[in-house]
Amino acid sequence: MKNISKIVLISSVSIFLLVGCGGSSVVDYNSISQDDIAPAPSNAPKLTDAEKNAYLKAINDARATARDCGEYGHMDAVPPLKWNDSLYKAAYEHTYDMAEQNYLGHTGSGESTDKTGADLNKKSLFYERIAHNGYKSQASGENVAGGYSTTADVMKGWLESPGHCRNIMSPDFTEVGMAYVKKSGTQYTYYWTQDFGTPRQ
Repeated sequence: MKNISKIVLISSVSIFLLVGCGGSSVVDYNSISQDDIAPAPSNAPKLTDAEKNAYLKAINDARATARDCGEYGHMDAVPPLKWNDSLYKAAYEHTYDMAEQNYLGHTGSGESTDKTGADLNKKSLFYERIAHNGYKSQASGENVAGGYSTTADVMKGWLESPGHCRNIMSPDFTEVGMAYVKKSGTQYTYYWTQDFGTPRQ
C-alpha cells in the first residue's frame, strides 16, 4: 500500500481568468502582458519522439473516454491534444525546480532553479513560466504531482482528482507538455508537471 502522505496532486487553470488553487485569488488574464516576458534558454533535456508519444498516448487515451470529474460533473470525450515543446520546457522547468528545492506547488521557489522567477525577480507563477518558455496562450492550465513512480500511476491519480480531471478533459486546451524528474532523498522522490495550453490567434 502506498504512503498517501507522499502522494500529492495540485491543479490550476487559467482561461481568460486565472483562478488560484485555493479559489482565493483571481487575476484578469487579459491584463497579463505575455509579450513582456522574454523567452529564456531552457535546461530541459530533449525527449525522443517515443517519449513524447508515450505521454501523449496516456493523456489522449484518457480524453477519448467520457468520465465523471467529481464536483465538475460529467466531462464528454474530447479531441486529442498535440505535443508542444514550449509547454514541455515550462513543465520541465517547474518539475526540476520542485525536485531540486524539495517542494510541491504551482508557485516557483524563487531560487536559481526557478529560472522564470530568477529572471523576473520573484517566485514564478505557472502562466509566467509558460510565457517565459515561448508559449503565448489564450488558455492555460497546470497539473502537478509528487510521489507517483510511473506515468500510469500519476495519470490515474490525476483522473481521480476533480480539478486535475477537469484539466485533462478540458475542451479549452489543444496542446500539452509533460515532464518528470526523479530526485532521491526528497519528500516525494518523483515529481511531475503537465502544462496545457491553447495558442493565441
